[in-house]
Amino acid sequence: MLKDFIRLSTLILIVSACNAAPSPTALPTAQPNQVSQQSPGGAAGMQVVMVQSVITVGPNRFAIGLLDGDKFVKNARVTLTFYDLNGGQQKQVGTIPATYREAPDGFAAMYTVETTFPEAGSWGVAVSGTTSDGKPIDQKVGFDVVSSSPELAVGKKAPSARTPTVDSVGGALKKLSSAPKPNPAFYRLSLDQALTSGKPTLVQFSTPAFCTSRLCGPVYDVIDRVYPAYADQVNFIHVEVYKDLPNPDLSKPQIADAMTAFGLKTEPWTYLLDKNGVVVWRVEGLITTDELQAALDTLLKAP
Repeated sequence: MLKDFIRLSTLILIVSACNAAPSPTALPTAQPNQVSQQSPGGAAGMQVVMVQSVITVGPNRFAIGLLDGDKFVKNARVTLTFYDLNGGQQKQVGTIPATYREAPDGFAAMYTVETTFPEAGSWGVAVSGTTSDGKPIDQKVGFDVVSSSPELAVGKKAPSARTPTVDSVGGALKKLSSAPKPNPAFYRLSLDQALTSGKPTLVQFSTPAFCTSRLCGPVYDVIDRVYPAYADQVNFIHVEVYKDLPNPDLSKPQIADAMTAFGLKTEPWTYLLDKNGVVVWRVEGLITTDELQAALDTLLKAP
């Protein structure tokens, strides 16, 4: 089984790289942004693709995509079994039923679990279940867990970074967001102001018009959809990846100061901070409306 994990992990990396389209942005992106460029005639057979590029020791929202040729496998029943592969061994550490989630535009799909990795090193996940039409799923992929990474982690306090607001740009929303229909409420407060408001805060780093995939627009749409139900209880802040909107110079990118302060090198990222500014949940890549609502409800129920 250890050899299977290693072989399949290598295969997925090769397939993802071969199908990645030329990037219009200076920032590297996570695996889902690469597989979203799959073209007709892709690799035959089912594949597991890691959705996140960063997995650290401690709690993680772990997500995988399933590709059957060049199409996402949707509405399958999937269970994830995790293996610690350190020291040349294969120690089973847990089996968790995965939750199916689909992008708002219906393009991408994924399967997620909330899990904790106790140590860094080599790990594997066995993906089992059945497709919506009854075909068996039995795949494995290896991955690495790191002890720490530059990205602001769960349990850490967010830096008091200043982010652009409607007032700071004289009301010119096109200087704040590349979204087709930006929500002015997301730029009412700077992040440093939100952190002293006594409320929890949602902060998203994305660039809908300049993302290397179709994911930044959908994740922006997600926070826009949930905003009305939580507007009185939670601060919502969107941070555009690039400073020089509306026409950023991608040959000489000017990255947002808050992106640098959070240690981010990919996009999109969505963070939930408690009323003290401590990270309680973070997601790289795709999020869905139901997933975000559940995370917000959990945050608001906390003492």
